[in-house]
Amino acid sequence: CELKKIGSHVYSAAWNEEYDQVAAISDCRILIWYQTKSLHDDLFSMASESIDCPGIGKNPRIANFAKAAITVESNDGNKITTVISPVFETIHEYLLSNKWEK
Repeated sequence: CELKKIGSHVYSAAWNEEYDQVAAISDCRILIWYQTKSLHDDLFSMASESIDCPGIGKNPRIANFAKAAITVESNDGNKITTVISPVFETIHEYLLSNKWEK
């Protein structure tokens, strides 16, 4: 198993409630890995996304990560919801329902 550095300071991380995805907050960015198995191979950067979030506040934490929405809460109680691409959610649903051939 190879260790990978995802940021200089990770404030919070959370699994998606339904899909094999992980989100983390580091360096005023929200980082998303759409396929967590890629954390262990060469596809690490190809299956991820980084969203700049400069207004995230101090000591942010991921309050919720469901479907294609990530809700981040700062230390003072402000909440920011970011929507990520629904493409991966759609692919997961097609695979789970055996509709990939359609």
